[in-house]
Amino acid sequence: MGTEKALTGRGEWCCTSTHCWIGRQRELLEAKKVVEAERGSLERLADFSFVCGLFFMKLVLSDPKQYIEYLPEIEGSYLRCLTIGERLRTGVW
Repeated sequence: MGTEKALTGRGEWCCTSTHCWIGRQRELLEAKKVVEAERGSLERLADFSFVCGLFFMKLVLSDPKQYIEYLPEIEGSYLRCLTIGERLRTGVW
């Protein structure tokens, strides 16, 4: 329980920080570092997955030619978010 609370707090910080950075190119690259660094430990949190979807959408739209490889990450992030929500609703992990 303590670990889950710590992860949730860290996830809230990461989601808030990443969402604030989404905008200009320099900030997008900084947010990309955060997403990549935190992904392994936070990807089971719905909020983090949702913000990742927003982030990858902004990243791809900022320069489609350069970042088109991240296009599947948009859908994957949102689907992961929905899956996590479904698990919480049903209690099945």
